[in-house]
Amino acid sequence: MRQDRHFWQVFSRALIGTVLLLGPLVALIWSSAGAQANLDVLVIYTAVLVALAALGLYGGLRWLFQRHLAPAYQLVEEAQLMTAADEPQALHVPAHPPLQQLSPAVNAVLRSYAEEQAEVQERVAAARAETARERSILSALLGELSDGVLVCTLDGQMLLYNQRARELLALEATEDAAPTTHIGLGRSVFNVIDRNVVTHALEDLTYRHAATDEDAPAMHFVTAVKGERFLRVRLALIIDETSEQRGFVVVLGDVTPEVRSNTAQERLRSLLAAYAPGGDAAPDDAEGLRKRLGRLLAQWGGPSTPADATASAGGTAAGGTPNEAASAEGGSGDGPPVAWPLDAMLGADLLDAIVRRAEDHLGVTVEVEGVTGDLWVHVDSYLAVHAMLFLMEHLKERATDDTLRCAIEPKKGEVGLHVRWNGPPVPASLLDAWRHNSVLPTAAERQPTLADVLARHRARLAPTPTMGDAAGLALYLPAAALRENRLRRRPSAEGRPIYYDFDLLDAHTRAGPRAAEPLRSLTYTVFDTETTGLHPTEGDKIISLGAVRVLNQRVLQGETFDQLVDPQRPLSLDSVRIHGIQPATLRGKPTIDRVLPHFHQFAGDTVLVGHNVAFDLSFIRQEEEALDCRFDQPVLDTLLLTALVNPDRDDYSLDALADALGITVTGRHTALGDALITAELLVKLMPLLKQRGIHTMGQALEASRDSRFADLTY
Repeated sequence: MRQDRHFWQVFSRALIGTVLLLGPLVALIWSSAGAQANLDVLVIYTAVLVALAALGLYGGLRWLFQRHLAPAYQLVEEAQLMTAADEPQALHVPAHPPLQQLSPAVNAVLRSYAEEQAEVQERVAAARAETARERSILSALLGELSDGVLVCTLDGQMLLYNQRARELLALEATEDAAPTTHIGLGRSVFNVIDRNVVTHALEDLTYRHAATDEDAPAMHFVTAVKGERFLRVRLALIIDETSEQRGFVVVLGDVTPEVRSNTAQERLRSLLAAYAPGGDAAPDDAEGLRKRLGRLLAQWGGPSTPADATASAGGTAAGGTPNEAASAEGGSGDGPPVAWPLDAMLGADLLDAIVRRAEDHLGVTVEVEGVTGDLWVHVDSYLAVHAMLFLMEHLKERATDDTLRCAIEPKKGEVGLHVRWNGPPVPASLLDAWRHNSVLPTAAERQPTLADVLARHRARLAPTPTMGDAAGLALYLPAAALRENRLRRRPSAEGRPIYYDFDLLDAHTRAGPRAAEPLRSLTYTVFDTETTGLHPTEGDKIISLGAVRVLNQRVLQGETFDQLVDPQRPLSLDSVRIHGIQPATLRGKPTIDRVLPHFHQFAGDTVLVGHNVAFDLSFIRQEEEALDCRFDQPVLDTLLLTALVNPDRDDYSLDALADALGITVTGRHTALGDALITAELLVKLMPLLKQRGIHTMGQALEASRDSRFADLTY
């Protein structure tokens, strides 16, 4: 302990000083003894003299420390705990007359401070009440929206979402677990929406904001999420008063019924054409027609069949594979692709996006020869841009120089994107071969081909007449109705929605290894377990797992994990006495092989925290290898952290610490209840750790290794 180290430091210095002072006395004794003195006797006398001096010095210093300094150390620790308590506490002064004279004075200061704090809190409460009223209005509006809303930092970290967003992005329920979702404060939006599509949209919006007077540019696209759901996404930048980009807003709408209906209609048209006179199908194949019509009606009028589920997914994100849907419908791939909704886009914006990316990524010079009027096209901009880049990459190999010329022109209900180059035209056979190549740069098992993109847009690709030495190729997209090109202004919205943490707007600029990050800025998953017994190596199992997230030194009461687990083995009577969970309660609950992966998803890349966490982790480690589910996040233990800030304490139990720090105890000896108490304890410890010079994750881990409890194992 700290006071023991101080004592031995003082004692060692005092002992050295005493030996030095006794040196002349010993020399005098030896010189006065004369030559006839017995050397052994002199040595014994000298040793006895030094030993008596050391014992006397030790006894005196120990009495001095115990009488005067130990109470002072206790007083310091008592004062440190008071600074972290929610409610003002009277200072308990040890039984030491001089220090007890401090008690009235210190408690008077504390009372005065408490009165001033109460006045400040009253003013703050009044201000918060007004703010809460405005926030409740906005929260109610967001909660009633039929669309999902996400607000993210520029690197995709979520700082706001409403309930509808949770519903739209939730994974489907299984037999053993309720629907789960990968959205949450501090999580990445790229867990649920394709990173490449979002990055593409942000790049275009950034360019439009910088190059035009448009204050709040927005883009639309459609994406498929896990399960059978298609979402229309509207993505807009958040621009502050200094015109700096602070993040982006994502608005989600469910267009799954529209996609299913359009797809069924397209396949019905294709089917009717196949069975018409001169079609590809056998005219007397009535059974085949009946089965295929049945599948179409099932898809059109109700939930998808298992085959249609694959068809509806069309890939895992925007830019999914339309041909997969076609092949899933009948296994032959002869039907049209999934009819994804397309959005209207100004042709000039589409051409700008193509030209910028071609010059940046292909190393070519692109000359824009002309843009005719306010042309609008129906397009999936992500796929259309990459299809044009795919073509331009191949065309530059046929060009005699590094210059390509682009133009956009109308043509009878279509809008043509023209590319010209100095060089030979593209043969029809080569153009057909290109149609079977993927247009996206990312490597995946099934990426959309050029033919897929053309089918999704109902577009066509055709050579244009040669002009001198210049050959040409054009991509014809369906034209959209002319829209008024009106600049959109940012809506002004103040207040807090349902789930929020606006401090994350500044968090995206932080970088560096996890060890160097400040403790106050990390995201934590604080968890606890209840078990059948105390010995995981002897077969004891987890029966309850509870957790809560802590973000920006705030316990997120709305983001919890709470699950009972069937251990498939008896419970010990001692454990039942502690947690009160009866064996009958656990029958029929999911087993650990289903619960632990869900908890792994909940924890994500956060820092794991527990109280005496080595015990809980020992049970999790027993299951990791069999489930191939590794918890390799950093781990902090509030038991070790408390021992760092209060090393002279006798009782480090959760109850004792909660009482000392003024933490309300609810649900004790339940996994979630204990996790909530531990989370509050973690928040209380952060300022105390800062006082000890422990600011970062790396410092906390290093200091924990030196704790007197660090060697605990289970």
